[in-house]
Amino acid sequence: MGKVIRLTESDLLRLVKRVINESSNEEDVKGKKCESCGKGTYKETEPMDDLRGTLHCSKCDKMVDRYKKYTPFKKKSNKLSESDLVRMVKMVINEEKDNMIKIPNMFKSLKRVFDGEPTTPSKIINLYNDYVEEGIPLVSYSDGEFYNEEDMVIPVNVVLNELNYAIAGGEDDDREDDDM
Repeated sequence: MGKVIRLTESDLLRLVKRVINESSNEEDVKGKKCESCGKGTYKETEPMDDLRGTLHCSKCDKMVDRYKKYTPFKKKSNKLSESDLVRMVKMVINEEKDNMIKIPNMFKSLKRVFDGEPTTPSKIINLYNDYVEEGIPLVSYSDGEFYNEEDMVIPVNVVLNELNYAIAGGEDDDREDDDM
């Protein structure tokens, strides 16, 4: 039996999207030019369009199915082999490893929270938004930097420092609290 791995919900979502994109033979026509009038574009105009899988032309209001079947130039098999799935899982795992953040030793309280192991940006974002009361909530991580709700770039060390301070309830001490 192979190695047991843990996938987060976001890992699984990326994996499923990748599988669907690689094995799908349907094309989303949203935003494409209307084939009837040639002037409008297809868009959702009614609340139930999303549930029904339909779109309407912005000019002539013709209703069409959102997903149109297409035939690729090369005939591809619609079956996903076990080796294809293994390849995709490995790609997702490797992407996650690239985004892991190692907590420096100077952030002792934060390092204890993650048991000294590297962690994902999404876990740091969730923890930051839960613990740091005075900061602007973080929303994303990209290219080694965090971004807050105001789309400001927040360096990793600043986020870790603020989060460590919030968790420790102040500055980290080099000594253990034996005297208490």
